[in-house]
Order: sequence, then structure tokens, then C-alpha cells
Amino acid sequence: MKDGNWWDYQATNQESWYWKQIVAAKNQLKETIDIQHFAQRKYKISDGYELILPTQRRVTWSNEVWGRFNTPKHSFIEWSAVQNRLRTKDRLQRFQMLIDPSCSLCTQLLPETHDHLFFRCPFSAGCLKHVKEWLSWGACSSDLQQLLKWIHKAKISKFRKKVLAAAAAHLVYSIWHSRNDQIWNNHLEVQDVIVQRVKQNVKHRIELFWPKKIGPKDRDWFHSL
Repeated sequence: MKDGNWWDYQATNQESWYWKQIVAAKNQLKETIDIQHFAQRKYKISDGYELILPTQRRVTWSNEVWGRFNTPKHSFIEWSAVQNRLRTKDRLQRFQMLIDPSCSLCTQLLPETHDHLFFRCPFSAGCLKHVKEWLSWGACSSDLQQLLKWIHKAKISKFRKKVLAAAAAHLVYSIWHSRNDQIWNNHLEVQDVIVQRVKQNVKHRIELFWPKKIGPKDRDWFHSL
């Protein structure tokens, strides 16, 4: 590179893998900047990183997944589910694992995917139906992302949104826990037991983090649950 132009430089096949990656990053940066203007400034690694970093897609479910009333482990499982990162059977098959792909919760022998498990499976859909009735939750969708989007856009108080979000997170966690319990221990709780536990734990969690300011309507609604 002696006496050469860094911006025009290209690595040869004989160079090391690490050096080729540095040159590739330079070429990627070159496509996004005005070189003359960029060269006049004092360079910071953070500036180059921000230019190369892919544009992040804004999500609408962040506040609902990581809500204040949510139990952290419930939020983590729900966050994994929303992004299709749980090790459902369809994903395990992609890892070349020889397993039965059918859902462990229902008897319809349908493939276990994220969409099926949350909440197109008759078993999980039944649990969701009971939770909706308990909360007077008017959402028609049975898709997890659509349910979180409904909470985000609903014209209801922030308190009610947080309660719905906590219930959704707990239910997702409970479905995933029941699925694992069935696979590893051959034990599946009935829907009523799962729903009752969701109700009790959600109410207990919210009572622990009871807000200082809450309207009388929200307070009466919660105590009626």
C-alpha cells in the first residue's frame, strides 16, 4: 500500500482473512459516504460503525413485552417467541434433528411452529379464550404479534394496557412451560389449571407493583377481576 490510495486499494487473494475483512468493511463504508467530506473530519471508530450498522426496524411490541408488570422470565420467553427464536420442533428439524414434528399440546397432529403454538393450537387457543374473557379483552386475533399490536394501539388506559401485557406474557410462558413438561415428563396440565395460575400470578404481581396514581375506574376494574 506504500504511496497508494487506501480508498482504491483492494486486497489480493494472498492476504490474510482478517485483512480481507478490514478491506471489505472499508469498501462497504465507501459506498455510504462522500469520501472528500469524510476525509476532512477526525475519524472515530464509532462513526464508521454507525454508518455500516444495518438500519434497525422499529417494533411496536417492545413496551408490551418488557412491561413493568411483567415477570422478567415471562418477558424473555415472550420476546423469544415474538422473534421466532424458541426451539420449536420445526426449528429443531432445520438443525437436522430427527423428531416428531407434531404439536405436543393438541391431538390434531399439526406441525409445531411459533404461529401454531401461539395461539392457533386448539389447546393454547382455549387458554387464550379464557384469559380474554377474564380481562374483557376485545381483540379478535389469535396471533401473538397481532395481540401485542392490539394492546399497543388500544384506546384504553396505560394501566389496563400493562395488565393485558402482563397476562399475555404469563400465558406465553405457561404455554411454553406446558409444552416442555409434556415432552420431557409426559405430563400436560388441563386448561383450567393453567388459566387459573395465570390469573393468580398476574394479580399478585400487579399488587406488588401497584402504581401510586390510578384512576377509580381502573382500580374498580382490577379488583373485579
